[in-house]
Amino acid sequence: MRPLPCRITTQLSPRNPAALLKPTAAFLTSRSHSPIRNFGSHHYNRPKMASTDDDQAAADYAAALARLAQLQSNRAVTSLFDKAPAPPAGTGTGSGTGTGTGSDTDKPAAPAAADLNALAIPEMLAWLRRAGYSGSSLADAGVRCVHVAGTKGKGSVSALIAAILAQYGTARTGAGTGAGAGTEAGDVQARGVSVGPVGLYTSPHVLSPRERIVLDGEPLAPARFARYVEELWARFTRAARDEAAAAAARRGGPLGAGSSNGDDAGGGGGEAAGGLGSLSEAELAELDGPATKPFYFRFLTILALHVFLAEGARSAVVECGIGGEYDATSALLLPPSDGGDGAVSAAVVTQLGLDHVGMLGDTVEKIAWHKSGVFKPGVKAFTRRLPAAQAGVMEVLRARAREKGATLVEVRDEDVEAWGGVEGARLQGPFQKHNMALAVHAAREHLLRIGVRFEGRFGTDEWSLSDIPPEFVRGLKEASLRGRCEVFEDADGVMWHLDGAHTDDSLAGVGRWFAGRTRGDSVRVLLFNQQERDPGPLLGALFAGAQAQQDTDGQPVFTHAIFTRNEEQKPADGEERDLSAQTKAAAAVRDLGTTTQVTVRDAVQTAVNEVRAIAAQARKDGKSCQVLVTGSFHLVGPVLKTISNVEC
Repeated sequence: MRPLPCRITTQLSPRNPAALLKPTAAFLTSRSHSPIRNFGSHHYNRPKMASTDDDQAAADYAAALARLAQLQSNRAVTSLFDKAPAPPAGTGTGSGTGTGTGSDTDKPAAPAAADLNALAIPEMLAWLRRAGYSGSSLADAGVRCVHVAGTKGKGSVSALIAAILAQYGTARTGAGTGAGAGTEAGDVQARGVSVGPVGLYTSPHVLSPRERIVLDGEPLAPARFARYVEELWARFTRAARDEAAAAAARRGGPLGAGSSNGDDAGGGGGEAAGGLGSLSEAELAELDGPATKPFYFRFLTILALHVFLAEGARSAVVECGIGGEYDATSALLLPPSDGGDGAVSAAVVTQLGLDHVGMLGDTVEKIAWHKSGVFKPGVKAFTRRLPAAQAGVMEVLRARAREKGATLVEVRDEDVEAWGGVEGARLQGPFQKHNMALAVHAAREHLLRIGVRFEGRFGTDEWSLSDIPPEFVRGLKEASLRGRCEVFEDADGVMWHLDGAHTDDSLAGVGRWFAGRTRGDSVRVLLFNQQERDPGPLLGALFAGAQAQQDTDGQPVFTHAIFTRNEEQKPADGEERDLSAQTKAAAAVRDLGTTTQVTVRDAVQTAVNEVRAIAAQARKDGKSCQVLVTGSFHLVGPVLKTISNVEC
């Protein structure tokens, strides 16, 4: 179970070391509403390491997960926007925010300076400095990145791009040019071009945070991941101790102005005997705790930077978390200190829709303004050309491209439909061809910008999607991402379909995908949860999408629907769980007028047991059982853990 929120109250005294830190907005934000384990206002229990070599790697990884679990959650941060006042009318920047109507009152305003969003990049840059980095560290190191934003499909597009780039990894040897020289590609010339290693940073994860940071298609091994977490944690701890010592010196306090010099993995314990020698063990431990660290997403974003640089990545694909203009990832992709080319080689804005309205605005036009924050001067940005009904959204994207000096490339649906996508891809669904098209455009642009040259029509301005070389085809087929159109059959023959879709549009697409894979005479089970949004419109979109794809001859789209909470295990004796969200979802399905059998459960284990019972009966009746798990990534992960023995 996720630990309960605990607000840390800080006493402003020289004996409270965390209170002596410079009171930046970043630090203050990191201390509010922190869901943490074993941590009070003055005590932090550092994870214990194993004493034997055989257990060390597993213990180090467990310790790294324990550290991450104590960071402020993303939900705690986004909740700050739930009741944030909208920026006053007329506070926009003018250029780049219009909807094409010609009226200032119709333009989604750029967030005001006092808006919470406006603090995000300065705070992130402050955390980067504490970690020993800057916003141009990737650019300074020569790493070139594709930056991907959007409401849906951005994770899939990011994985597709990275998989394509990984096909050209052998080009890093620079051995020869032309067909068969230095690479398997027959139509790429890559003398001296360093394409890989290729890093990929996505979110959220489904089973393990290691899924978020990938190199050449593989997550970091647990021991390696743990080492990098510990290194970065130690850097933040040392920065906190330095700031505490400096603050004490300014106040004339007893701590002195000692400076830290511990190594990355050591946690900085050596300097305590210098400038911080008067602190107790508990007070020093607090400086090593989560109060002096950025919140979860920011920590992992900086961890990705740390890993990419340490592992020598030459190319990277970076997915935004929320938005784009003020997203933490944008702070990693600033121009280099010498004024040379920036880190961003291409930008992508995927399908747009309403999501995170508290942070991004309550119209798609306002959300488009934020997402287009990934546009960079002199860099091509790729997006799907929207129909006339969404002309206002396209006008925002075009105006933002002009404002930022980017070149907007609009991929037309008719071109994508004529191409049809790549057959046999691991990322399934009728909508994936649009994601593939964006990935092809962005990957091609990235490779061209770093010096790869293609032979044939694909290397000319007249190229089309049907001209993609074999490396692109392989990358599009091999790309995968946990919890996105994931399918597998369990030992009992039950076919599980899992996707973390959680918006109307995404769920409609998932409904079409699932219905296209199932037969009308099979038993079809929906396993669903969504704790934070109104389930009625979401379920309506899901059912409508499935119904449109499959003619069920009057039969329900789903024969059964189970609504559960996300906790894996059933509640302990005496524990009561709030099932109001599940009850509301069940009522929404009944209101659709369907004959679907509806039940509500309080844990994933209980829900999965019910699915297995339904599947057992289906087998007796000579029918197959197809299950769709959707509504939230927070549900997909526990279901995967419950139904299969997976590594986390």
